[in-house]
Amino acid sequence: MLIPIAVVVVAASVYATAKDALCPIPSKHIHFDYHPGSHDDPFHWYDLDKDTHCCNGSNQSPIDIPSGDAVCYPLGGIEYEPKGDVSGILKMNGHGANLAFFENERLVTKDIPFSDGEYVLGSMHFHSPSEHLVNGKHMDGELHLVHYKKEYGSVAGAVDKADGLAVIGVFLMVVGESVNQAFNTFVDEVAHLKVGESEEVTLDPNELLVLDNDYYTYKGSLTTPPCSESVRWVLMVLPLLTTEDRIRVLRAVPVSGGEPLSVDTNDRPTQPLNNRTVLVSC
Repeated sequence: MLIPIAVVVVAASVYATAKDALCPIPSKHIHFDYHPGSHDDPFHWYDLDKDTHCCNGSNQSPIDIPSGDAVCYPLGGIEYEPKGDVSGILKMNGHGANLAFFENERLVTKDIPFSDGEYVLGSMHFHSPSEHLVNGKHMDGELHLVHYKKEYGSVAGAVDKADGLAVIGVFLMVVGESVNQAFNTFVDEVAHLKVGESEEVTLDPNELLVLDNDYYTYKGSLTTPPCSESVRWVLMVLPLLTTEDRIRVLRAVPVSGGEPLSVDTNDRPTQPLNNRTVLVSC
């Protein structure tokens, strides 16, 4: 009888969220950057607008994941339906490149942990270096697959709901070869992308989840304004392996101001864990 009671306590702690940190999408365009010391760097995001005060919340992301302290928990694998390729439009957004999947092709999963209902895969983008750390160390990059709860209709409709969003993070690690077809397709299209233009991209997001039942999970926030604490994070333990030249392509994307991403980066500093529980599948 003791084991079920312990599980209930853990589950309750990961659901905790502050209602006043569920900010909507700002009604106007908000400029922000990552350059330390600027007036709109990550340490000033919370006062850029009335709808960015959530960036000063207590359950923010990213975090430094203490793997030795992660609590073992029976978590299932994550699969999308229908299986196979989906298409979308790839554009630069001033902080990297974003692939927004066509609405009539978007994949759905029912497997987001500690969440009920279906979550729709709306888009994907990258950060370099990784936003999340593991035991104090960055990875070479991090893909983010952004989902919204289907009943809320869109990211904008879901962002201010406690269970509105889910983001799957996939770490990138440089090795001698890059064999992941979906990731290679994404990078190849980024390489061809020009400022102000767009590319249609087709890939299979299932291929990006190296081992879909081996991940960390915790309750956190968006890592860009409005920093709403509506995100269930799922971070794959095993990184996707790629090469230095492909990471270099991602880092060459121009950001706001025209400098390449390698100059300014697009990783928010890690945020305090504040007694949140990080679970790991086992």
